[in-house]
Amino acid sequence: MKTKRRTHRDKLQAEKQNQIWGTDMTKFYVDTVGWLYFVIVLDGYTKKIVGWNLSLRSQSEQWLEALSQAVEAELTEGSRQYDLMLVSDNGSQPTVIKYESNSNILKLRYITISNPNPKGDADMERFFRLK
Repeated sequence: MKTKRRTHRDKLQAEKQNQIWGTDMTKFYVDTVGWLYFVIVLDGYTKKIVGWNLSLRSQSEQWLEALSQAVEAELTEGSRQYDLMLVSDNGSQPTVIKYESNSNILKLRYITISNPNPKGDADMERFFRLK
């Protein structure tokens, strides 16, 4: 199953819990530590963080840990029992083969939002802007 890229300007709208999850990362600087990278998985309906990872590194492994945490905590019947869409931007970490393959193994419909679609990733960007 290939990753789908959305190029139109439609906002993805969840109508129930565990229907659409968004994932993204932000970084911030702490004087005593240096750069920290915060990856979250956000339920598009409840706006609840269902998985996260905070690390000194920004690699696909941190994204996979956040996704695994979300799947274990929220998809109690197993990920294949849900018709879940996982949405991310087209950054380097969520578009590596390892991340896409893991999403396919979990039977998640994984799509990436292209640059000219600001509405497609709006919930994630809004979350990081408010924090």
